[in-house]
Amino acid sequence: MYKDSCEEFIQKLNSAAPVPGGGGASALFGAAGAALGGMVLNIAAGKKKADECKAEREACIREAEALEKKFLQLMNQDAEGFLPLSKAYGMPKNTEEEKKERDRVMQAALLSACEAPLAMEETAVQALGLMERCLTLGAKMAVSDVGVGAAALKAAADGAYLNVLINAKMVKDEKKQEALMAKATGLKEEADQKADILYGQVIDKL
Repeated sequence: MYKDSCEEFIQKLNSAAPVPGGGGASALFGAAGAALGGMVLNIAAGKKKADECKAEREACIREAEALEKKFLQLMNQDAEGFLPLSKAYGMPKNTEEEKKERDRVMQAALLSACEAPLAMEETAVQALGLMERCLTLGAKMAVSDVGVGAAALKAAADGAYLNVLINAKMVKDEKKQEALMAKATGLKEEADQKADILYGQVIDKL
């Protein structure tokens, strides 16, 4: 798992290194979004007055922590998934046999490279569901952070979608390609809709 500081991660992002790239950045957006959800819940939990929503809020705090960790795990999975694809691009293609082997490896690597970004989209949708609860269970003084979290999670889903798109378009099996794109597009649309509604609700409360 990435153990870099934020500064080190950004420096690597701004380099010729193949990873981290857009997938890693998308996962970071998602982790930040989930963490903001946890923040607004923790602020509310720290109040001394009696809290009838304590149990539900504590469950949401644990969920936010789990989602944050999931995004960070996916950051590593995305980097690991790209390595076989990177190696496939470098395989020789001088003979017909080499071309066939390169193509076989490439197609398998492309499918593998779609797994992490698809999971990021799914996790973003789940996290946006949590953010909806944060709007009512979280601290009112931090309502703007719910909006920032929603925006970050939308960016995570949209970025992950692009990573699916760039790989899926090279998948030669039409049924597999269509299935990947249908799933990725559906998740993107669901995340965008949830995020836009939530962002608008935050604006109305400010």
